[in-house]
Amino acid sequence: MAGSPSPPILRRELALALRHYRDAAEMTIAEAAKAAEVDKAQVSRLETATRLPVVNTVKALCHAYSLDSGTTERLVGLARAGRRRGWWEDYKLEPETKTFVSFESAASVIEDFENSVLPGLLQIEEYAIEAIRPVRSDFSPLRLSQLVDTRLTRQGILAGTSDKQATVLRAVIDEAVLLRRVGGPDIMRKQLDHLLMMSERNNVTLRVLPFEAGAHPAQDGPFTILNFSQEWMGNLVYVEGPLGQVLVDRAGVVDGCRENFDTLMSISANDQESRKIIRSARAGL
Repeated sequence: MAGSPSPPILRRELALALRHYRDAAEMTIAEAAKAAEVDKAQVSRLETATRLPVVNTVKALCHAYSLDSGTTERLVGLARAGRRRGWWEDYKLEPETKTFVSFESAASVIEDFENSVLPGLLQIEEYAIEAIRPVRSDFSPLRLSQLVDTRLTRQGILAGTSDKQATVLRAVIDEAVLLRRVGGPDIMRKQLDHLLMMSERNNVTLRVLPFEAGAHPAQDGPFTILNFSQEWMGNLVYVEGPLGQVLVDRAGVVDGCRENFDTLMSISANDQESRKIIRSARAGL
């Protein structure tokens, strides 16, 4: 059911508004920062919604852009409401991870392509531990445990809450992911059983990209598209790799990724065939 806008949505609305008014004032980020007597990084973080908004900084920018009192009051209100903390704020996570999780929690539809491990939203605890450990070998046991807990808590969006309908997940998984024995046969059997169960849910579409599909447009690697019900929000593409985590909102990039995802869906096995491939992978363990 519908509820009040979540903090990530409010921060995104504030970010887009501040970017719009800076452009209208014909100022660069550096010029806006100088006029508002704040650091450039503060302006950039506000316009990308990557940190909790600072009310005084928003007020200073409104003054720098010569905004009227009504507009200033609205933007300051967004800043205050956008400072509400999400559950992820209680975890020791990298800032980029917190930003992604905050937007993921607000998305209405998520489209995910994976070619190395299963989507985080579909992982069981044992699989998540074994999938994360090699990538985060420098993490302490406590920090690793927090990252696993975060991944499992994120999965709650597929069930929904009193404030937000269940998120729709459309996932394409390369067949190789099913054959990679993360954690060994016992864990994989349990994980594949969970995958089959989740694939039966009304809000989850799971497709397997079979080997015989050959070359495809996402050979560069995995990506996730976060779609929002609010049209003004635009949509986001998230990519994670050896060089870090990136969220992109440029329309051309988002549209290109969506075209690639639609192609992946079209060349993947259908629902029933995908389940058959998953069962075959389980039988081979």
